Amino acid sequence: MVSSKRVIRVIPLILFIAIGIILIIDGIVFYNKPQYGKGENPENISLETYFAGDNQPTHPSVYDFGKQWNGWRYWMAYSPYPNMNGEEENPCIAVSNDLKTWETPEGLHNPIAFNEETSCDELKDPHIVYNNETDSLEMWYLGRVNGTIPSGADLLLMRKISPDGVNWSDYEILDIVNGTLSPSIIFEDGVYKCWTIKPSKPGNAGQLLYYESPNAKNWSEKTACTFDNQPNLSHIWHGAVTSDSIYRFVYVESSGDSNRVMYTESSDGLTWSKPNAIVEKGTIRHHFYRPCIFAGNDSLYCIYGTVDQNNRWGIAMTSDAINGKFEGLSNPTNKFGNFKSYYIGALKRALHSIAMLKLTVIAIFISIALGFVGVFKRLWILWLLTWLVLIVFSKALSLDTFMMCVVLLVTGLISLATALMSLGLQDSIKRCCERQ
Repeated sequence: MVSSKRVIRVIPLILFIAIGIILIIDGIVFYNKPQYGKGENPENISLETYFAGDNQPTHPSVYDFGKQWNGWRYWMAYSPYPNMNGEEENPCIAVSNDLKTWETPEGLHNPIAFNEETSCDELKDPHIVYNNETDSLEMWYLGRVNGTIPSGADLLLMRKISPDGVNWSDYEILDIVNGTLSPSIIFEDGVYKCWTIKPSKPGNAGQLLYYESPNAKNWSEKTACTFDNQPNLSHIWHGAVTSDSIYRFVYVESSGDSNRVMYTESSDGLTWSKPNAIVEKGTIRHHFYRPCIFAGNDSLYCIYGTVDQNNRWGIAMTSDAINGKFEGLSNPTNKFGNFKSYYIGALKRALHSIAMLKLTVIAIFISIALGFVGVFKRLWILWLLTWLVLIVFSKALSLDTFMMCVVLLVTGLISLATALMSLGLQDSIKRCCERQ
């Protein structure tokens, strides 16, 4: 008959094996899914917002100048949305020269627009526009006038203009938009081209609507775009249109549980191909939010909003090479490097979330303290007790299954290392005492 001590002794080993099995299964499932580039990027872009934004940006809109404009090649419009706090959903600017490091341009104080200067309850859905005739940058966004009106109604289309991306004009109201959201604007051939989304609802399909203006004030009638010859999309929420040699449109399908980013393209901005998923969610996030897409350096870059299990918002990026001259997406591939990036990114997220230094210090003190108690001078029990303490401190139970396994693996390794160190320290002290 197996003794209870022996069963308890192998508990840490059983946990390690179970965690390993779950991680392997999850990895195989992810690896076998059709992916666009790296698939879901487990790492968010590092972007520091203004203080009240709590470093939780979302709703990205990126313009690639192809060369530096006022010191920067890539200009991003975004809005913080800390734990879904709409009062801080104000348009902001970030810049980069490599798409990896983003910062606020020198001299600019975000946000560039805020509720207090208007009668709006919130300012949202920013989109960045470059006017090549005036060599100026424009920030377009929506202002919700009455928070008691259902989302998507009673909205003002607003704009600010800047000659350098740092100094911005006063706001102006360009249009009243009812029942639409997430406008995309392109200044092209002397005309402002605008696509806006009529979101789908349970039982009702949505649409992508197009209209234009020569001066951003006198607008044409809205025209419903078609997708694979159909005017409606059964599921559509936020999205963005961009153009290079063709028009590209990416969007998410719902407000709170979008598991993929959908992509379609068009030669005229009105007739679109059948949408396909280009980024699919793995298991480390709760859902995706508004994406944007652009071509450059012989690659497509999809930058999209992310929401984790704890309702913290962020922005991630996925890229993929393009065959030929931007003729469309390359074939989805699964490469071992992409597989590794998923795990490495997830591990880095875990290491940040569980505050490695704090947990290591706690583990050291717990292991050493317990190591002086005779009954705990065994690796298996010292490891297990220290591990349980770290699990409590890391709040692993608030995460999804995959990320919880990663956290358990990391804390298990920390507790094992500190338990071995503690026992080694005890042996050293014992030998010193015996020599004396």
